[in-house]
Amino acid sequence: MKLAIIGDGKMGQALAPLATARGHAVTAMLGLAENRDGNGIDPARLGHPDVAIEFTEPGSAVANALACVRIGLPVVVGTTGWYDRLPEVTSEVRRANGAMFVAPNFSLGVAVMVAAAQAAAAAARALTAFDVHLLETHHAAKKDRPSGTAASIADIAGQALDREIPITSVRTGHVPGTEHGPPLGESKQAAG
Repeated sequence: MKLAIIGDGKMGQALAPLATARGHAVTAMLGLAENRDGNGIDPARLGHPDVAIEFTEPGSAVANALACVRIGLPVVVGTTGWYDRLPEVTSEVRRANGAMFVAPNFSLGVAVMVAAAQAAAAAARALTAFDVHLLETHHAAKKDRPSGTAASIADIAGQALDREIPITSVRTGHVPGTEHGPPLGESKQAAG
């Protein structure tokens, strides 16, 4: 498959060698300097890819996704922090008969953890004497707080629990992202 990577930051730089190692061709990698407001997104400049993968920042994601849709290029969006505009972008994708996949995290382990958190929350729904809290830790350069992954976990589990789950965000050092909370069943009294 031929892919264009929109965003030359940490995720874009990590994605390119992984894609190549798995037999995909990276036709282009656009950074902010070449792609202000999505203006660098055109088929020729991107090397006529099959799909674009967008990992930039919240202020750029909407323009990038819409630019891909306008040229008929399916787009995978990994950027978080712009979901307040997701209905608008989704509407445009549908209007243009385009294709877009949006996810706050692409890790299979996180997908399993989300399903487990949802099941545990549903099982604990009637246990009002117990509390749930999500604590996430990411490297100091992580821009969104909470992360899209943490917000998604809290939202999905909160729906199953039928109450809001608070999130504490820690940004420190060079740690990889982690999301964790107390074991379900820890009482409010024990948690302090």
